[in-house]
Amino acid sequence: MSLMNKLRGLLGSHSDKVEKAAKQGIDKAADMAKQRTGGKYDQQIDTAAAKAREAADKIDNRPGTPGGHPGAPGEQPPGEQGRPPAP
Repeated sequence: MSLMNKLRGLLGSHSDKVEKAAKQGIDKAADMAKQRTGGKYDQQIDTAAAKAREAADKIDNRPGTPGGHPGAPGEQPPGEQGRPPAP
C-alpha cells in the first residue's frame, strides 16, 4: 500500500475538509508570494497554485472508487480487485 493510499484511508470521511483546508493554504501561500515578489512573478505563482489545487482535488476524488472516498474499509485500489489482501 502506497503512502498516499494509506493517508487517504486514514482521512476517510474527513477528506472533504482536508481538501478545502489545502486549497485555502495554497491560496494564502500564493497571495503571500505575490506580495513578497512585488508582482514580478505573478504568472508563475498562479501556474504553480493552479497545479497545486489540481493535486488537492485528488485528495478525495480518485477514479474507480465508489463515492469518491478511496480507502474505505473493504475497498481495494483500482487494478487490485481480485487479488488477495497483503498480509
